[in-house]
Amino acid sequence: MYSPDPHLQGKVPADSGGGGGVMDEVRHIWDDVRLLIHDHLKLATLETRLVAESLVSMVATSVAVVLLLVTAWLGLVSAGVVALVEQGVTASVAILIAVAVNVVIAFLLGIAIRRQVSHLQWPATLRSLRPSSSKLTPQQAVHEMTGETPASNTTRH
Repeated sequence: MYSPDPHLQGKVPADSGGGGGVMDEVRHIWDDVRLLIHDHLKLATLETRLVAESLVSMVATSVAVVLLLVTAWLGLVSAGVVALVEQGVTASVAILIAVAVNVVIAFLLGIAIRRQVSHLQWPATLRSLRPSSSKLTPQQAVHEMTGETPASNTTRH
């Protein structure tokens, strides 16, 4: 059974007795609907606040993780340079090798990022909304995005 927000409980008109008629019933239903909408909006507001706080926390934590990973990467590159110098390679050549390795890795990561750009434009969703005879259904769009093969067209009874 629905239980409205206790703070708004007093704002609902009390039952006027048995002979109120249809208009009283409509008024009571309207008040219940209004309270239900209020409760849903309040819940959405609270959840939105929680989402925002969680997102800020996740971003701050991610920045700390990235800083630690960058520091670790710099330590690995430095150890590699030192190892090359110990093998007789001059310091400047060892640093250039480290820079070249970093550039190659950055280039490969850039290629991986470019391959993902098309996913930022909701291509399956846009195709499913496009007015055409070859329009995708939402189910086909989901199957396209997940890579699953659609189930057979048998209907369940």
